Amino acid sequence: MKKKISFRKLSLMTIMCIMTVVLFTGCSDNKSKKYATDYPLDVKKTKNDVLGKWDIWKREENGVVFLQIDCGYSDREEERDYMLFWVFDTPSQAKDMYEEYYESSKKYDNGRYWEEGDNWFVSEEPGVCDATIVWMNCLSDNVIISTELDIWSSWSENVTNEEPETTEEPEVAEERFDTSKLKDYVIDNASKLEDYVLNEILK
Repeated sequence: MKKKISFRKLSLMTIMCIMTVVLFTGCSDNKSKKYATDYPLDVKKTKNDVLGKWDIWKREENGVVFLQIDCGYSDREEERDYMLFWVFDTPSQAKDMYEEYYESSKKYDNGRYWEEGDNWFVSEEPGVCDATIVWMNCLSDNVIISTELDIWSSWSENVTNEEPETTEEPEVAEERFDTSKLKDYVIDNASKLEDYVLNEILK
């Protein structure tokens, strides 16, 4: 004798199947989305003033396409505006680049400013000749978040004691944002920053 399936049970089973398909499809689409490669911009080209402040530069290095996103100095109003983002198609590509920066930075820094956590590090930035820059890089899925925590010119050490020839009043230095606070901000907000980049800047 065949068992009858109630309409209520059948409806519930149907709903569960639909939900499973929707969730699976959504996850699949998100994972297969090529944020960098498929972004509507030619390699080496730049798109300016996205959301009124962000510049997007499509780059390619060693066969890997990625997006570099940063904000102009005059448009910086909040902490995230001091970030530079590198967006890759996949987490593995982002991790490869992060590990390259990690190794070269750790060697170059030689313990001067070095700090690190599970997915971030702080060091002197390699390869800068005319200044000392203490930078931070943080890996969040397929996005690397980078920011400068401190910077000073190497030329300041060569200042002489000669009196200036003019008697003009010195310019008042513009008050500088305290970038030293950005380390904790990045650590506490890495996933939110990733979401902002992928779902607002790149939408």
